[in-house]
Amino acid sequence: KETRRHTKCICGNSKYDETMARLHILGKTEYGYFNVPASPKPSSAKRMNKKDKQDRHVQTKRRERILAALPAHARTVANDDSYSNEPKLQYASIHIHPKLFDLCHIDNRNHRRLPHSIPYSIGLDLTKNTVCTFTKADLIPNSKDGECFPIPNYPISNAFEDAITLEKKMVNSPFNDFAPIVSPPSTRSGSGITQINEIAEMRRELDQRMKTIEHMLSLVCILLWKARLQKVVSRHLSGTYWPRCE
Repeated sequence: KETRRHTKCICGNSKYDETMARLHILGKTEYGYFNVPASPKPSSAKRMNKKDKQDRHVQTKRRERILAALPAHARTVANDDSYSNEPKLQYASIHIHPKLFDLCHIDNRNHRRLPHSIPYSIGLDLTKNTVCTFTKADLIPNSKDGECFPIPNYPISNAFEDAITLEKKMVNSPFNDFAPIVSPPSTRSGSGITQINEIAEMRRELDQRMKTIEHMLSLVCILLWKARLQKVVSRHLSGTYWPRCE
């Protein structure tokens, strides 16, 4: 629970929260947090019709597949009763592949909501051409059209690289004087990206830049103080600063 307390995303990995914050700094404020589906509430009805049973089964399956796609810490938190009194459990939207994120429904407040289902053909296409994997286990039970759940299976290394790519575009734009500059990931292996602590590296670079700025400000203050001191001394020597005698 100590880990969960310091991360908004249920996965417990602070990299997701930090990358989300970085995207917001870059103006990508559409990225937010999705609620983890709740388990169906116990029914008081002695008998349920077939549709209600199917709906409850789909709801249970949706929660199961979403938690299965997230890191193990998410399942630990979701199944821990000590978290039941906390706000709704959420996961960062960058857990979702960008192509699926583009399918979100947008309301009049610009809030995004994941579709309840996606064509299984999209899942197969992502499995074939991206790092995300969709299987038959992600199919919605009793779906006549072959639909599956949109699950959060996009790795943090890819989400971070997307943020780096966005920053590069901003740096190369006509407004690059206002764009933040970071170093690209330094470790690559073939077509994959080794998951290193890019966020920590980025923080170290930012700390170094802040130290440089503080040093420059200190120098400016010293120069201003020196100039003022020289002015005061000069006025004293010229007699304009001596006290008058009545």
